[in-house]
Amino acid sequence: MSLIHQLFHQHPILRRVSLIAWLCGIAVAVALSLAPGDAIGDLQGSDKLWHGGGYFLLGLPVWALFSGRRQITLVMLALVGLGAALEVLQLFVPRRSFEWADMVANTMGVVVGVLVGAFFVRAFLAPLLARALQADRIEGRNAERHTKKSTNSYNLPSTGK
Repeated sequence: MSLIHQLFHQHPILRRVSLIAWLCGIAVAVALSLAPGDAIGDLQGSDKLWHGGGYFLLGLPVWALFSGRRQITLVMLALVGLGAALEVLQLFVPRRSFEWADMVANTMGVVVGVLVGAFFVRAFLAPLLARALQADRIEGRNAERHTKKSTNSYNLPSTGK
């Protein structure tokens, strides 16, 4: 079990909040993808950057939220499939259109996001969590020793001289 998954195991509320935030991000992607063109307005810059950036943000936390290569691969494929399905559904949305380039940008965003997320977890988050867990263990041992000392000082039989 990776350190981040140990942290999620020790603090399940943290995992739930992270998962809910990620699902809200997916809901925002769906809402923006299916909104009529005039509701969104004209986005500054290339819309491919917006597509790639949005799916990058969805791919970024995948390594932290899911464990095992198979599960991560399935989630990546689901995100790519979501992007493709939303792109096809845009055929039926007023002032929106299907574009292959948007699907490519979505896919690249997911892949790069997952890779950057994996790098971030392994290079930065794992060492921080390892130090925090080690500090917790040391603090726990010190507290245990202190408890034993105070307990033994009261429970030792008198040597009576």
